[in-house]
Amino acid sequence: MTNNNNFELKKQININPIKNHIISSIINEYDISSAHPTALYFIKGKSLYDELMSMEKLQRNIRIGNMLKNNKELSDKIAELILKWTNLFIRANNIKASQFLESTRDSVMLWNKIPRYTTFEDGIVKFVNKEGEYTSYHRLHNRYTILFDNGIGNKRIRIKGIKDEIVQSSVFVKKHLFNVLSALESSVIHGRGKAVQKLKIERRNIIEAKNTKTEESLCIFRELLNENKYKYLCKYEDEERVDVVFSDVVVDDEDMVLDITSNYDKFIRPLISVIF
Repeated sequence: MTNNNNFELKKQININPIKNHIISSIINEYDISSAHPTALYFIKGKSLYDELMSMEKLQRNIRIGNMLKNNKELSDKIAELILKWTNLFIRANNIKASQFLESTRDSVMLWNKIPRYTTFEDGIVKFVNKEGEYTSYHRLHNRYTILFDNGIGNKRIRIKGIKDEIVQSSVFVKKHLFNVLSALESSVIHGRGKAVQKLKIERRNIIEAKNTKTEESLCIFRELLNENKYKYLCKYEDEERVDVVFSDVVVDDEDMVLDITSNYDKFIRPLISVIF
């Protein structure tokens, strides 16, 4: 990265190290539509592009993957083009370093910025915002990015790095993570006091769920990072080793100890620390 007056990316994958938590703002992500086929249009020509775009997405991805296998020169050319287009997008929209959050190989995430110019190279290269706007952004452990939209009656969440179907089916997300994220936004709108009160309630609810020990209450401990499975620690009296076992159901075995720490330590604790 360079300074705000001449900002550009030097590589495809980047993060803004000073922007870990943004609450109650405008966050959006722009992807290059069909980035690899579009790059191949400029490298190999329209005929190959048309052939690729006529395929189903999975079939197209397999075909491109086979083309790139053991072909570093082609892979590097595609990467150079995508980086070039990303910087065109940044310059055309006067995006500053302070408005940049992170980028992947074919996307860029911004805050407090709504780009006006999204089409380049005579209309062939298109940046699209597929998901609209989010209201909060949290990067946890330099690995997971939580995007949250606190829309009235239509709250939604996305966690980059975890499959969407896992996130959407998680009881932990529905019963606790949503509430914590909403409380953080409330702290901006209504002040810290009410938010702290809500967060303390959430912390107490998690502790009570551990003590209740019914499947209905324990399901909040299904690990989000392990496809919503229960994580058990199996200890042996005559050995020092501890085996880790994942299960789709609650296990009733005195030698199996349910690990209830993962969701709290990986997600709740770092979010609560934003206020406390």
